[in-house]
Order: sequence, then structure tokens, then C-alpha cells
Amino acid sequence: MPNLILYSVFDKQAKINFERNVIKGINIKDLKNIVSEDILECNNENSICFWGCKNSDYYKLKVKKIKSGDSIAFAKDRNFFITANIANVIESKELARYLFNDEIYSYIFKLENVRKINISYQKLFKELGYASNLKVNGLFLVNDMRSDRFFSKYGSIDSISDN
Repeated sequence: MPNLILYSVFDKQAKINFERNVIKGINIKDLKNIVSEDILECNNENSICFWGCKNSDYYKLKVKKIKSGDSIAFAKDRNFFITANIANVIESKELARYLFNDEIYSYIFKLENVRKINISYQKLFKELGYASNLKVNGLFLVNDMRSDRFFSKYGSIDSISDN
């Protein structure tokens, strides 16, 4: 079963970076001198979507658990609005500088199958068995038991979207 990862995009700079790196994607031509050819492989011929988190001991433990095929849902204003699948996890200060103008965000997720969803915090947390007032600050890994139960029941996060 895939992991379910939740990520809150809450400050002004994060929202700007999110629009550029996830919603619009990065042109493959701009990345040729930054990442390896295998990272440039994708289904979309023109752009690749990326997101990242800080390179710290705290996040290192979480990032080690993330694998290709995991599902990630992004939230802002207490609503999950974008979901995607993790294609690769990359550690690259050079790519972080290009994507975020800051090498601290060097744990980078290459995303595929990016799509819109519309799920309130309350609805998703209820389905996952969490309290409705749970706070998602940055990267949050849903525990294995809850992820497995959710994906066994619904198959994907899209199944509970109000879209």
C-alpha cells in the first residue's frame, strides 16, 4: 500500500513556489544542466512538477519513509486542493536553489499525475480517524495503519473529493 502524505502550503513564499513548481511545473529544458537524465524522464513532454521540504534531522526521518508511488495531498486554508503521486525522492542542493532560491529545501519530490481535489480538513481527518482539529504544518505522514485502511476502503484520495 502507498503512504499518504499531507503537506500544508501556508506562507506567502510557499504559495508562490507552489504555483511555479507544482501547478505550472518546470520546463524540462531549464533543468538539463541541473538534474540527471533519469529525473528528466516524464509523461509530460514539456514540464516536471516538484515540491520539497527542509533538509533537517526532523524531516530526514520522514523523508526516508517516502517512496515512489506514495500519494501526497496539498492543503491551504484548511482545504486539500491538489494531489499527486511521488515519482522520485531526490536530495539536491543545486535543484533546491533553482526551485526555491534556497538550498535548505533539498529534499525534493518529483511529482506525477498532479490533479485538483476539493476535500476539507474535517472530511479527510474524519476518514483517517484523526481529530478534526489536527494541525498540518508542513510535511505530515499519515501512519501506516491509517493509510492502509484509507486506501483499502477508497483506492485513492480522489474518491472522497467533492470535485
